[in-house]
Amino acid sequence: MHIPIHRLRERLGEVPAGTVWVHCAGGTRAAVAASLLDAAGRDVVAVDDGFDAAAEAGLTVVTSG
Repeated sequence: MHIPIHRLRERLGEVPAGTVWVHCAGGTRAAVAASLLDAAGRDVVAVDDGFDAAAEAGLTVVTSG
């Protein structure tokens, strides 16, 4: 799901349960989002690779706007 970083705190309740994987093109926003989610007690993974590499690695990729 896509939540802009400046809206993440107010929309934490919309983040699905379980481990959350975060990604952005440059990595900076993903690192900040991962920190915010971690501070909220969530299990989080900051992805440090191109998004296309997830499918190539055999992960199931589900996107929503």
